[in-house]
Amino acid sequence: MDASTTRLSWGSLPQEIRLLILECVIIPEHKPAEATPLQQFRRASSLATVSREWQWFFEKHNFRRLVLHESDLPAFAKVVRRKNTTRLNYITHLWLHVELATYDCRSCSKPEDVITIAHNNRVFTTSMIYVLETLSSWSGIIGGLTLEISAFSPSDTRHRYYEVEMDSDYPFLFEDDLKRRLGLLNYHREKRADIRASLNSHRQNTIPEERQRLHGTPLEFRPWSLRNAMPTLPSAPIVKGLLIRRQFFRGIALPSLAKLLRESLVALEWFRFERWTNLTRELEMTYCNDLQEHLIPALPDSVRRFFFNQWPRWSSGYQAIQVQPHIRLSISQFMSKSCHRFTEFCPPPHVITETFLNHLILNGRGKGSKTQLLSLRSGRLHPSTAQGRVTSLLATAAYAARTLPRLRILEIWNTGPGYAYIFCYTQDDSRRAIITWRSTGGDLWIAHKVVKAWANVVTTGQVMVKRIPFLEVDGEGLGFNGKSIYRHLALRRLVFDPITMVRLEAEVVLQQEG
Repeated sequence: MDASTTRLSWGSLPQEIRLLILECVIIPEHKPAEATPLQQFRRASSLATVSREWQWFFEKHNFRRLVLHESDLPAFAKVVRRKNTTRLNYITHLWLHVELATYDCRSCSKPEDVITIAHNNRVFTTSMIYVLETLSSWSGIIGGLTLEISAFSPSDTRHRYYEVEMDSDYPFLFEDDLKRRLGLLNYHREKRADIRASLNSHRQNTIPEERQRLHGTPLEFRPWSLRNAMPTLPSAPIVKGLLIRRQFFRGIALPSLAKLLRESLVALEWFRFERWTNLTRELEMTYCNDLQEHLIPALPDSVRRFFFNQWPRWSSGYQAIQVQPHIRLSISQFMSKSCHRFTEFCPPPHVITETFLNHLILNGRGKGSKTQLLSLRSGRLHPSTAQGRVTSLLATAAYAARTLPRLRILEIWNTGPGYAYIFCYTQDDSRRAIITWRSTGGDLWIAHKVVKAWANVVTTGQVMVKRIPFLEVDGEGLGFNGKSIYRHLALRRLVFDPITMVRLEAEVVLQQEG
């Protein structure tokens, strides 16, 4: 038998084998970490011309995750519209990265002027409408994508401030990148060494005025001219998830974000919102009011998962802004009423946990309550808190849980320098209930009153209690510290975007290394 009679054709191979071969072609096994997204895209584009089967496979790979700037939008529209709308079905994550006006050293420490603000709003409005119009051509049969939005000026890292993750070539764009590339921690180490080697005096100290410039003016939808009204945004039901991460300081004004939710993202299923707190109390107060009056009411009825988190930045003169108590009280009550509509919920840090829980109790058992997973961060879990107040908090949580008939996991936690606490209640399909208490010491504990209260939540009247202290080994080689708690949270994906969580953990190590 000669070799020609034993050679198999491509079509004679089982489909499973053909797909395995194509996967090896697109990401060579011997160098998986060296293929950047652009390199993979170009390689796959050339291979897509081989046959219809190859075209389907490589286009599906090419379009699954996209990062688009304003200059990319015409080409993007061209390749996914009309006869090519099928390609929209391949997209799982689309990141719109809006590039704003640059600025020089003469203005890096000054507030944005009206011309710059108008220019940035025009770029933001144009980019958003362009991408939404393109996405509106989706057939609606299969598919659905996550829309991520961010905005920055290339000048943000060229003056007194520098952050690795704001670089244009930052490789950790999607969750999969955490596995395929050089570890995030090692990448940040190398970049930091490069930065220090080339550091100039202009970058040695970040001054308050520059911090204000980095935060900039929140972006707004604006009409093309003062004589025109702002048009209704195109409806884009293909968008199932909305992601705004903390990677960049620039935010979107909440009334404009509400307009996006109300008019375009009509079939949205989840929303993750990460932000940096404002630099003044007045701005943060306005933000809190807009949160209640604009953002939450604008969430479509289709939204079932809502995750909100925020961070302060810079401790010298710009420490965490303390919102007035009556504003926090109002937000806590409002979020308590909104809780029942979400299957998974992580409310904003402004929420006072005790008020939130008490209002769940006062409002009674929620009719049609959908809440299954609930994550709360409480400042009452603190070494300085009296045991009685902690017992009261955890017992109140049990009474509140009785108003959430579908609840599967409720987690209350807190962390800070030298301490960490996690209270986690779980109930599985067999109605078996477990309470897990984790802490850095024996200063606080689970009282019998708490166990009894939670036993009344379960139909069987029985609950298992696990007490597991945090040890040095729980830091996984990094030394246990406040941020080591993150990976031990049962609901960590509610609290943090995966890239954000790894970045936060890396910050601890980098700070320790100096």
